[in-house]
This record gives sequence, structure tokens and C-alpha cells, in this order.
Amino acid sequence: MTENQIRDLLVQNLSLINPYYIFLDKEAYLPNNIGTRSFIDILAINNENKYVIIEVKKSNASSREAIHELYKYLEAVKQNLAVKSDEIELVIVSTEWKELLVPYSSFINSTDLKSYGYQLFINEEGISVKKIDTNATQEDRILSAIQMARYYLDEASLQEGIREHINFFQNRDINNFILIILKSPENYSDLVLKSIQNFEISMYNEIRTENLDPNLNFEYMIYSINQTLSLNSSTEILLKHYSSPEIIEEIEEIKNLEETFYTKMEMLNQMIINQMPFPKCDYVEIGTPAKYVKFIEDEKWQLIEIKKYGALLDNIFLTNDIIEQEIIASGTTKERYTSTLDLMNTANLARVKKEIKNVLSDNIVWRNHILEILEQLTYEKEHIKYAHISIYNPMNIIYSIYLLFNQQMGLRYIPSYQIEVLLNNNEERLYVGHLDGNLRQTTMDNILQKFWNSEAIEYLLTLNWGGYFNRNLELCEFIGLEYKTMLIKAYQESTTHFKYRNYKFIEVDNFDPLENIINKLSNDLHLVPNIFSFFNEHKVKNGYWEFNR
Repeated sequence: MTENQIRDLLVQNLSLINPYYIFLDKEAYLPNNIGTRSFIDILAINNENKYVIIEVKKSNASSREAIHELYKYLEAVKQNLAVKSDEIELVIVSTEWKELLVPYSSFINSTDLKSYGYQLFINEEGISVKKIDTNATQEDRILSAIQMARYYLDEASLQEGIREHINFFQNRDINNFILIILKSPENYSDLVLKSIQNFEISMYNEIRTENLDPNLNFEYMIYSINQTLSLNSSTEILLKHYSSPEIIEEIEEIKNLEETFYTKMEMLNQMIINQMPFPKCDYVEIGTPAKYVKFIEDEKWQLIEIKKYGALLDNIFLTNDIIEQEIIASGTTKERYTSTLDLMNTANLARVKKEIKNVLSDNIVWRNHILEILEQLTYEKEHIKYAHISIYNPMNIIYSIYLLFNQQMGLRYIPSYQIEVLLNNNEERLYVGHLDGNLRQTTMDNILQKFWNSEAIEYLLTLNWGGYFNRNLELCEFIGLEYKTMLIKAYQESTTHFKYRNYKFIEVDNFDPLENIINKLSNDLHLVPNIFSFFNEHKVKNGYWEFNR
């Protein structure tokens, strides 16, 4: 059957693709001022009175041209029918997708255009279509937030552990991964034993290391991370190596969740990583971006080597500094994010916006503020020399308040973001996300009643897996705090402060947002002391709740 015959058959059965498509014309001729002739296979409209361009392909050879032709037809429709890009739907219908799948998925990931792909099946019983999953290709490099820390007693066990890790990933068809080799500081055995006991308390409600030799001194650690896979790749691995009715059901449940794309990727990635057998080690604990910071900055583990594998090894520009930065703030975790902004690079800007939407998916206030700022900066891109963004979004305001006054470097636990901008004329700008407001005279009992069914244990248990609370914005409002944004401009000897209000920056007197919130919290005589009493009563230390035994 020729493409023309397939096209005519599809015209008669357009409702198979979408019941709301109304046929307008086939082989519709639209001249193009760039000198090409545009004959659109099928032109239709949808129920929103928007044009639908349908491109029909029947072979791998012809499918290679499909993306180019979609762009060509898009421009022709815009020129001849005076419509905007968002008033057009692009559809590819093909009997073969082997060579089309990757470029089409890449096209979808890199454009804001509304587009759908369908595979067409023709047999004696008639025709049918199947919608194409556009998550087939690998996203930009994303290092997973699903990380592991495995301890080793000596050099011999370390080398065996490295071999075990390589087999662990490669046997799962995960080729792009990183092993970070760390050496413990001196006299670390006591600290490690305590960490292990805390982990076991959180996992098993008891300590299982009573018989562990307290003189054991773990000399090395392998901190492992893999590059997150696309939804399709993760699904294929799970079905290939671990297929069962339960696995299939769990995959479908994850794909149907109303979660961000990144969250679904991580959930499937975790399913793969959680399958036995695991690499041999002398002890293991779950890693997180925040915990890696703790190992390096607080506990002073020494970085020995970062081993890269697969495509990560082939990337000669992927330095150790970049890897460590992406581990702790790549955009997959909803707590930390950092990135340089290349406002002249649309791909960079699209990636950053996508990652910010994921990081701040539960913090709509800062998300909207930052996206609006990026939009404004885009208009000034010709005048901007440098721009960088960093976000710290812990989403547990109660614990942040406690840590502020109970940790040596408590300031770093306060939610904040900064967008640094340097203009060509050397004007400097600093956009700052900060907390403000006036604490209400409420108590932890009132907070627990509203958000955790008056059960302290429901709140405390969340601390054992990071403490992230997706209703934190609502909780902040309940206790009288708000997420705000301000701007500081510095040029030559002059500094000007602005507060962000009603989608614009309004000049104000000089204002230190950090000093302001610290003073308000320090002077509170009701909620803040009550928070201290609550955490001290329940023996919360080092991010763990220690069960009473």
C-alpha cells in the first residue's frame, strides 16, 4: 500500500486518531516564501478551531524526513493562514517508527509545539493506531538522586567493591554511572558506628549492630550514582531482567501518577537499583545529595578518585567539580539546584526552566517569581555578561527553624535562592529569595493537629527520609511566614534595593532579608521555643529521630 493509499484510508478514519478532528483537505498546497513547495498530507481542525497538520509515512527511509517536513509545513501554514505557532497541532502517522522514534522524541523534548505521534497498523481486519510514547530518548545528562554509600574496611575490600559495583550496573544495562572513592578521616570508627545505628533505628526501629566490633575502622567508601534513564529505557530494563505481574503493575502505576517527568524517572530508576543482588561491602547506607555534602564538608572525607563509566567517561569536559556539583544540585532533587544561565542559548534556558519547575514543583511562589525573572532577563540578554542561579528549598520550615539555632552553621538551613547577574556595563544584580512575615502565636500541637492528624510520629518519621513536606507552603502561611523575592542592584558606588510585589520590583530602603528573618525568629517567645522543646523532647539529632527504647 502506497503512502497516498494510506493517506486516503486515514482520511476516512480520522476519528481513530482523535474523534474531534475535522477533515479540511488532503495534499493541501501552501506556497512557502523560502522557495519550497508544501503539500500537506492531511489538513484538519480540532474542537478548539486550531489547525492540525498530519504527515503520513510508511517506511523507515521516508520517516527520516518527517521532522524536517513538519517544520516546513509549520512555516507554510503560519505564512498562508496567518496563525500563531500555538494555534497549530503537528501529527505524524507512520507504519514504521524504528528510525523515527529517536528524532521525534528529541523533537518533542526540545520544542514547545503541540505534537503527537501515532503508529498505524493495517491488516485484514482494518486499521488501528497506537499513540507513541515520546519519552523514548535519553534526556539531558541527569545524575540520579538515588545514591548509595558503601563502606570498606581496607584496600582489598575496596577493590573488590569497585568490581562488584561495575557488575551491578552493567548487569542491569546501566552503562553510564559514577563511582566516587572516598577515604575516611582519622578516628572515624565512632562516628561511623553512630551513623549505622541511626540508620538501623530509622529502618528497623531497633539497633542491630550490638555485636559489631566497635574497633572496626572503615577506611574507604564507594559513593555510587548512575545517570537517570528515560522512562522507556527503565521500563525495558525492568521487563527484561525482572519482569513479573507485580513489576508490570508498579510500572504502570508510576507512569500514570500525576507527578513530574523527573519524579517518574527517579521512581523507575529506584526500582532498578533496588533489585538484588547488591554489590558486596562491609556496610551500606542510603546516600542523598544532602548526605554527600555532609560527608565532604562536615565529616571531612577525602576525595581519592571519581571513576566515570560509559558516555560519562567519553565526555572530556565533564570535570570532577561539575560531577560533584550535579550530584548535590542537578535539578532531580527538590531541595538544591544550581546552574549557570546562558541566556543566548535557548536549549540551556529551556533545560533550566524545566529543572526549576521540578525543583520548585511544590513551591509555586518562588517558581513563578524565578520564571518571571528569567523571562525579563531574556529580553536583556544582549546586555548580560554572566548569570547564575542557586536554590535551596528544604520544604520543612519547622525543622529549618530548629536547625537555624541548633547547628554551628545554622544559616545554611534557611530556604533561599540567588540569581546573580553581571551586565556588560558592570552593573551587578542579585535577585534574592527569602522568608518574611510575622509568626503567629501558635504551637506545635496546633501544627500537628492541622497537618499530621495530631500524631507527632507521622511528622518525625519524615525526618528519616529527608523531611520534605509537599504542603510546606501551606504550613508557612499557617504560622505566618511567606516566601518573598527582592532585588539588589549595585553600580559603581551606588546600591539600590527593591521588593517584588504584584509582578514588579518596587524600590525600598536598604534591607537585609537574612538579618530580618533571624531577628523575627530570635525575638519570638511562643512558637520558636515550642519548636525547640518538641525536638529536644523527641531526641532528634543529625536528621534522625531516635526512638525511645
